[in-house]
Order: sequence, then C-alpha cells, then structure tokens
Amino acid sequence: MALKSRILFIGGTGYIGKYIVKASVLAGHPTFVLVRESTLSSASKEQVMETFKSLNVNFIIRFFPSEFANDVDHVHTVEPAKTLFATKAKIRRVVEAEGIPYTYVTSNFFSGYFLPTISQIGASAPPTDTVIILGDGNPKGKDRVFIET
Repeated sequence: MALKSRILFIGGTGYIGKYIVKASVLAGHPTFVLVRESTLSSASKEQVMETFKSLNVNFIIRFFPSEFANDVDHVHTVEPAKTLFATKAKIRRVVEAEGIPYTYVTSNFFSGYFLPTISQIGASAPPTDTVIILGDGNPKGKDRVFIET
C-alpha cells in the first residue's frame, strides 16, 4: 500500500477548512492543522477541536497573521474595505522594513460566504427591495495567483 501524503492546513478550523480537514483524515492522510494556542481553548471552536481530536488530527501551535480574504497588495477596492486594506498593507511594509522573516498567506475571497446577503453590510437575509452597490458598479476583475516569501 502506498503511503499517503502528509497535509498541513492553515485555516483548518474555519468556515470551509473544518470540512476539508475532516475529509483529509477520512481519506487516510496524516493531517496537521496550524492553530493559535488560544484556538485550542476557544469556546466558539470547541466542537471543531473535539472533532479533530477524535480524528487524531495533529495540531501545530504557531502565530500566523491572517488576511481573511484578498491579498492587500494586489486588490483594488472601494470604501470601507479600501481603508482597512491600506492599513494592513502599511503593517506589511513595516514588517519588511524591519527585516522580520515573513510569509504571507491569503485565502482569497470565498463568494459563498457573502451570497446569502448579496454582500449587503449588516444584512442577515437577502434584500427584498434595495441593493447597495459600492463604487460605481463597474469594477474590472483580474485573475491572479501570488506566492510571496
């Protein structure tokens, strides 16, 4: 029998990651999840962590800054995200200028997360009469893949 690949997940306790981690284990792969120490005892992650423990998932504890969506150096957006992304980009520049070793990992955008509300900020269900379009409604999209070290 061939050996299965060892797989490391970053974001394995998240919205989609928890399902992919479980599938990896059930497929027979030695599975590792990078987590913060606080995640191990987080009340909101308790069920996910218990499931992982019962499946013998291996935890690697390490601080890893998260982008939670788009790569701030390669995205063009409108407010309020524009200001938030500019702040994150400034933090990157400081890390780089100080010579701190870094790896940027961005998950990019998962559209399904915003589809139920059609990206309406603060909405809990799809709008029935009005939709707010940010910007001028004519953004240009680009497909890009970036790996930075």
